[in-house]
Amino acid sequence: MSNMFGIDRNGFRALVLLPTRRDYILFAKNLAFFPFVGLVALLLLALMKVFLGLPWPLFLPGLLQVPVAYLLFCLVCNLLSILAPYRLSPNTLQAKKPKPIVFLAVLGSMLCLPLVILPIMIPPALQLLFNTLAWLPWLPVNALATVVLLAAAATLYYAVLPAQGRLLQRREMIILREVTEETE
Repeated sequence: MSNMFGIDRNGFRALVLLPTRRDYILFAKNLAFFPFVGLVALLLLALMKVFLGLPWPLFLPGLLQVPVAYLLFCLVCNLLSILAPYRLSPNTLQAKKPKPIVFLAVLGSMLCLPLVILPIMIPPALQLLFNTLAWLPWLPVNALATVVLLAAAATLYYAVLPAQGRLLQRREMIILREVTEETE
């Protein structure tokens, strides 16, 4: 996901020629990848429900925490795709002669992931706090806080996406050169 244009390779030319707003292109690419993430998350949650007896008050907020994490992760990956694109070798997912900035971008994405996932831990921590201190133990704090977090993540995503689209439009010729040039 952090190199969404490197996968397109020569297909990125068609995206450059499209008269579509660039934030729409980013949104479409993010939306196209969500079924893969959603299916894996649903499968893992279902396995936890069946084999570990995950209670419903934890399972249902878990379903909502997946799109929260995904939206936040998309913002980081969009930025990395725009700022540090690289060409992938045909029929592989390996970089073809990557530049040092690519290594820094990959390292940066690995270091940013815990920071991106950190907000997802807030609702369960609030639930634990409320239960430990016996503050309204019947209140589904985890679910309510997750809904608020989902709204905040969606708002942040839709606020930042147009700026990322403008950045993509400014850098699309650089990206095109990076993902289509032949390297020996």
